[in-house]
Amino acid sequence: MLGGVLVGLVAALLALLECFYVNLRIGATPVPLAQVVAALANLALPFVMYRVTGRRGLAVIPGLIWIVIALILAARGPGGDVVVPGNWQGILLLLAGAGAAVISIVVLIQPMGRTSTASPAVSRAGASQTATRPSPRGKPAKGQPGKSAKR
Repeated sequence: MLGGVLVGLVAALLALLECFYVNLRIGATPVPLAQVVAALANLALPFVMYRVTGRRGLAVIPGLIWIVIALILAARGPGGDVVVPGNWQGILLLLAGAGAAVISIVVLIQPMGRTSTASPAVSRAGASQTATRPSPRGKPAKGQPGKSAKR
């Protein structure tokens, strides 16, 4: 429980820092450091939340916290000031952060271990018609293709 709260606090802190550093520049050159950190952090935080809590449903919380804080800071305040600007840097921050969170949540929430899209009933029916078991002595079972014992 405490681990999940800490992951949520880290998501909130990262969202605040990334929003305030969105216009980072070195000289006159804009540096998209906040956008890269947002993408990497929002890819990792849902997996960390799942690892800490053991529940896949709670993995959406860091992404939701990040998106809510970023959208609040992208809106105009009472004085008309905006933390996340409407230029390419602000839009890239919102897209990179939200997109990374959605991608990691979708990957995490998918049922694991499924390799085919066919339903289990269909795949079992198909498997029972075509699959054959090898004999215990390494010889081909009846109906199974293989080398004959005589050469």
